[in-house]
Amino acid sequence: MTYWWKTIVAVVLLAAVAGGRIAAAACGDINGNGSVDIGDALSLSTLVAGGSVANVCGTGHPLDCADLFKDGKIDNADLSVLVDHIAGLKTLFDICTGPSDATTLKCSGNDPDTGRPVANLSAQTITKSQIWPANCTVVLKGIIFVQSPVTGPTTVITMQPGVIVKGLGNGTANPAVLIFLPGSKINAQGTPSAPIIMTSGQPVGQRGIGDWGGLLLNGKSTVNRPNCVNNAEGIPAVYGGCDATDSSGIMTYTRVEFSGIEFTPNNELNVITLNGVGNGTVINHIQANAGGDDCIEWFGGTVNVKYMVSSGCADDGFDYQLGTTGTRQYGLQVQYGPFLQTGNQSRGIEADNSEFGFDDLPRSNPKFCNLTMIGARDNDINLGSQGGLFFRRGTAGTVANSIVANYRGSCINLNDAGTAKFACDSASTLKTSDPFLTVENTLCFDNGGTGARGTGTKQIDGVSSGANCTATQFYGMITASNNVTPASGVGTDPNIPTRWDDVLATGPYPAKVPNVIPTSTTGFPPAIDCHTVDDSLDTTNYIGAFDPAGGPGANWLDTPGGDRFHRWISFDVN
Repeated sequence: MTYWWKTIVAVVLLAAVAGGRIAAAACGDINGNGSVDIGDALSLSTLVAGGSVANVCGTGHPLDCADLFKDGKIDNADLSVLVDHIAGLKTLFDICTGPSDATTLKCSGNDPDTGRPVANLSAQTITKSQIWPANCTVVLKGIIFVQSPVTGPTTVITMQPGVIVKGLGNGTANPAVLIFLPGSKINAQGTPSAPIIMTSGQPVGQRGIGDWGGLLLNGKSTVNRPNCVNNAEGIPAVYGGCDATDSSGIMTYTRVEFSGIEFTPNNELNVITLNGVGNGTVINHIQANAGGDDCIEWFGGTVNVKYMVSSGCADDGFDYQLGTTGTRQYGLQVQYGPFLQTGNQSRGIEADNSEFGFDDLPRSNPKFCNLTMIGARDNDINLGSQGGLFFRRGTAGTVANSIVANYRGSCINLNDAGTAKFACDSASTLKTSDPFLTVENTLCFDNGGTGARGTGTKQIDGVSSGANCTATQFYGMITASNNVTPASGVGTDPNIPTRWDDVLATGPYPAKVPNVIPTSTTGFPPAIDCHTVDDSLDTTNYIGAFDPAGGPGANWLDTPGGDRFHRWISFDVN
């Protein structure tokens, strides 16, 4: 009896496994051998090149198994998906799914700002892939979660180039927010002339900071909280999972503005929030503008970002904490005095390891290179502008090849003893063993106090006792050996043609993108090769976010023509 019972169970299990294998292998099993492996990639490359493959897809039609991207054709997109799948790399869509599996939003009516048809989305959880069309205005009326079903496939929201997304909420009572939960993905691939704009649902001219809750990407990457997970601020939702290579999708040429809501102190929604986002995510050419709290904030994660703009936010320009690593290159940060929160706590970069434990691991240790950061010292009616680079709570990290100018507090603030131990080993020795905190090849100019242009002389502030070194000693060492200038005094004028505090003191942000490329670099410190800071960073030989030598792409803010809805970058404040 026992023998026959085991035999029957074994036969059933083998049949189930075989059946599952055959079913799973139907898509991707190009050579029809019952599995998806490198042989299928070779067969698919032959098909893409126009050749023939014996026994292709077994007895099926090639589109049944070789169209891995499910777009009705067999080409390099399918080959790329298959190769990544076999290599174990993250893909935007799951294998054998694609845009054709998504529902395209239906738009109708008329957007008074643009004349486009409108699609209204009430508060909901989206669990099936959608396409938000290019010629449409998508209005978010409440909290929109994007979630992938446990059994798959991945839920992907594809925002076509040129689509406009508007948040129309009611403050903290009923905020409009777009939240991608772990496992879901954003596919927002805008272009310079057809950017993706996420803005306020209020009429043009009546928009303001905090009109809606902004964009949150919640990933599965590292975060230094128990079990590598945490709850997001503002709208509680779990993120994290210690998968450093996790992908939350793709976001390029995307502008998010007029968002950021404070529910309670230290419990806010930002303009763009990246919670535990992994380095499988592609993010470049993004702007966070006119926000009620931070412009861009990282809570842990390993994502790398290039070409980022933070402008006109009430609190910090770039904020990180909870074990943030990864790299950031080419960044412009500009404060707008009238929007700054009262109380002298709005920083260029606010850098933390963790408020819960200064030595929690993994330690925050991101690398920044090629930043241009401009404070609002002379246009700060709320006395909010503080340090350009504000390091605290045990963070490590690097800032290199940067310009930090016009902050009311100081250029650099080494805030506490728990952070100073990563900056220096002693009063005369910088820390150079990883993890360490450093600033190098950076120009400080006109920071500290109020006064007229060219009078700020406070370049360092922070810990004065009880640490491996004081803030003053740290600054002395980095000016002596790390090419940080000046050693004392105001510093070299970075020669930015449009002086932001002068322009903004007499009116709103400029309607046109200003030229922030230095016209002269005389007196600048020498640059370091950013690629030597981290392999993922480009090689550069200049200080600041823009190449003073000019040439194609030097002013990467440029957008060919267009009004406020057809530029990837804008400095509007209403």
